Amino acid sequence: MLTKKDIRDFQALFNKLFGFAISDEAARIKLSCLVRQMEIIYKPLTRPEYDKYVNENNSYEQIKTPISK
Repeated sequence: MLTKKDIRDFQALFNKLFGFAISDEAARIKLSCLVRQMEIIYKPLTRPEYDKYVNENNSYEQIKTPISK
């Protein structure tokens, strides 16, 4: 849950980075989306999830191989 302090801190950072202020409601929405995005991106894989991913891609070497241009 976001606190009023969280929202104020986000507003200050937003103003510093982008040079204009946003409302409390806009800051709450943007901060909620940012928090959710970070939860999704930084969710660690469990061992079974990792094993499934490696098995579906046949080998660890395939995972490390860069994408051809």
